Amino acid sequence: EDAIDNVLELQESDDVDDPVIVLLDLNMPPKMGGAEAAERIRTMMGNEELARNVMLVCCSAGRVEDLKSQSWAHNFDHFCTKPFTPQTAEELATAIEQWCEEQDE
Repeated sequence: EDAIDNVLELQESDDVDDPVIVLLDLNMPPKMGGAEAAERIRTMMGNEELARNVMLVCCSAGRVEDLKSQSWAHNFDHFCTKPFTPQTAEELATAIEQWCEEQDE
């Protein structure tokens, strides 16, 4: 719930110009998983400008292909696998760079 609260604080502020990247573990204990948190964040963001500036990244030990086929996958902008390796970090950095460029268009 901390991730949701932090994103909602942004919604209440006037400073939504800077991109925000939220990494959500798919199996976040103890209260809610990353899929549910992502859905709640996307649902609660009525502000289009805020929604455009928040990148949600799903982190999981599962296969990316399997994750992308899930019904909740549309709530995420990128998927990365655990354990987090240097290659994973490079892929995430590239995805963030591409996402930021898309937001500038």
